[in-house]
Amino acid sequence: AGRAAALSASAVPALVALLRGQRRSEAQEVAIEVLGRLASDSAGGLGADRIRANLVVSGAVPLLVDLLSSPPDSPQHTRSSALAARALARMAQYPGNCTPIVSMGTAAPLVALLRSEDEEAQTEAAFASASVMATNKSRQIFLAEGLLPALVDLLRKRDAPRVRAAAATALASLAGKDTKDYYHARGDDDAVPYLPVDWRLYDAVVLGELAALLREGSPEGRAQAALAMLQLAAYEQLHKAIVAAGVLPPLVRTVAEGNADARGRAITALRFLMTSVREELEASILSSPSDEYGPVDPAGREALLAKIRFYCS
Repeated sequence: AGRAAALSASAVPALVALLRGQRRSEAQEVAIEVLGRLASDSAGGLGADRIRANLVVSGAVPLLVDLLSSPPDSPQHTRSSALAARALARMAQYPGNCTPIVSMGTAAPLVALLRSEDEEAQTEAAFASASVMATNKSRQIFLAEGLLPALVDLLRKRDAPRVRAAAATALASLAGKDTKDYYHARGDDDAVPYLPVDWRLYDAVVLGELAALLREGSPEGRAQAALAMLQLAAYEQLHKAIVAAGVLPPLVRTVAEGNADARGRAITALRFLMTSVREELEASILSSPSDEYGPVDPAGREALLAKIRFYCS
C-alpha cells in the first residue's frame, strides 16, 4: 500500500528528478536507495511487477546506468554505483523489464563495476548481471563486454564469500540456454536467431573455479556453484571436461552435505551428467583412495553410490 501511494503521489518523478540533480550528492544516494526499495518484493505478486514496470517507464533506468558508468572518484561514488546496480537487479525481477534495461546500455558499466575494487559494488553488479540476462541476445551482449573473465576473477577471491556466490549466480545466468520468460522475451531472440553462449568458452579454468567453490565455499556459494553446474551440465559436450576438472567429487559431496538448494541443484546436475558419464562417476565413487567423496570405507561408499543412484534414477 505504501509503495502504491508513493507512485500515485508522484514520488517517483521526484525521485527521478533527484537522480538528475547534483552528482554523487547525499540526496541522490537516498533517491537511488528508495527506488531500489520500491522495486523490492515487499509489494508482492502482480503489485510488485506493476511497480517495477512503472519504474522503468518513469525514465529511471538511463539515469541509473549513467551512475554506474561515471568515473570513480570517491567512496560515495562506489556506494551510489552499488545501489544503482541493486535497483536495476530488482527492476529486472519483472521479466518484461529485462530487455529494455539491457537495451539502455547496462552491460558495459556493470562489467566495469565487476572489475572495481569494492566488494559491495562487485556483488551488486554480479547480481544485477544475473537478473537482466534473460535472453540469449542479452547474454551475448554481456559476453562481448568481457563478463566471463571478470566473473572468473571474482570466483578466485577466496576471502570474499559473498562476491564468489554472486559471481557463480551470474555465471549460471550466462550459461542458460533459453529465455527466462518466453512471453516477455521471445522477440529479443526471435528477430535474429540468437544462440546460447558457445559451450567451449567454459574451459578447465572456469570449471576448476566452480569445483573449488563447491569444495570450500560458503553454504550460499556452494548453492550458487551447484546452480552454475546444473546449467553447464545441460551441455552434453561439456561432460568429459567437467569430469576432467574434478567437479564430480565436490558435486557428490554437495548432495550429502549442502543446504536444500545446493542439494537439489547438485542432484539435477548429476542427472544430466549420468546420461553420458555414469560409468566414470560410479567407478570413481567406489575406487577413489582419497576422502574426496567422504569416508573411504567400502560400506560407506556403497551407501553413497546407492543414494546417488536413487536420486538420479
